[in-house]
Amino acid sequence: MTFEGHRIREVASLFLIGIGLAGIGFFAPDAGGHAGAFFSIAMSSPWLKLFDLGPAWCSVKIILFGVGLFLIFDSLAIVFGRAKMKGLALALFCLEGAAFMLSLGGFFFFAKSLL
Repeated sequence: MTFEGHRIREVASLFLIGIGLAGIGFFAPDAGGHAGAFFSIAMSSPWLKLFDLGPAWCSVKIILFGVGLFLIFDSLAIVFGRAKMKGLALALFCLEGAAFMLSLGGFFFFAKSLL
């Protein structure tokens, strides 16, 4: 197997893992009574309420969704970078930063819901 074939398999596996994580984060059932509002449920947890599990689960969903988007954008940026589409690869690199910030926000809400 050549180096390029190995790299294509690696990028494809990153893409599929990203699709799976983003799908779990987006389509898994919410912990609250409002379907599809996992961001607002995660943000509604007050400080000093120990082990608030509903917002903690929604925070885990935000983390999974952000990591999944990061992997998807990373694999697409690698493909577009190899195809000499540098502008599109740079735009996807910026979107990777946004997905990373989404995951960091999920970690913050997770800590907030448990402490």
